[in-house]
Amino acid sequence: MMHQLFPTPVFEENVGVPEGTLSVFDSIFPWDRFETKSISQTKQILSRLPEVQELILNQVKDWMYNALLVDPSNEIEIVRSWGVFHREGDSCDWHSHSNAIMSGVYYILCDEESGRLFFNKGAQFLNCFVPTLEPDVVGFTDCTAKQFTIHPEPGTLVMFPSQLVHRAEVCHSEKRLCIAFDVIVRGRIGSRHGNELEL
Repeated sequence: MMHQLFPTPVFEENVGVPEGTLSVFDSIFPWDRFETKSISQTKQILSRLPEVQELILNQVKDWMYNALLVDPSNEIEIVRSWGVFHREGDSCDWHSHSNAIMSGVYYILCDEESGRLFFNKGAQFLNCFVPTLEPDVVGFTDCTAKQFTIHPEPGTLVMFPSQLVHRAEVCHSEKRLCIAFDVIVRGRIGSRHGNELEL
């Protein structure tokens, strides 16, 4: 028997795209253009898409309360959400999210050529081997992998710990549209650890 200790959880589920979401998206959100992507000026985009917000928040709560066993007395809140728009040739470099406990991305518009979402273990996270001494392997398992990829479809919702390093592959289709978001917990936390904090 092999035990896989202390895994990093990543949630992936296709939750669908509510009818009319794309048309609402096209009409009301101003964008800032950066070198390899466009980002919505609002960082509260879900508040303007209540059906999508409810869909995502319900999934976040279900995952955190029922799969990760977060105490239900801790209130879960999406504190930031923004649109990310990639044209053909756009991408997003390796990054993680600060001032959050969980983060996620919800894909509204993409196809087979829109590119994958990559997660990287990073040198600071160790699984089986340390980066200073790595034997050759003939394949990768959860115990030896350095990278994990998801090929999203419209409606794909992905959630992960905010410190997990990730990037979006170069988009080879006309456009890729998604919502990124950050989650925190509120209330009195840490009482079971003896280091309570009110958030």
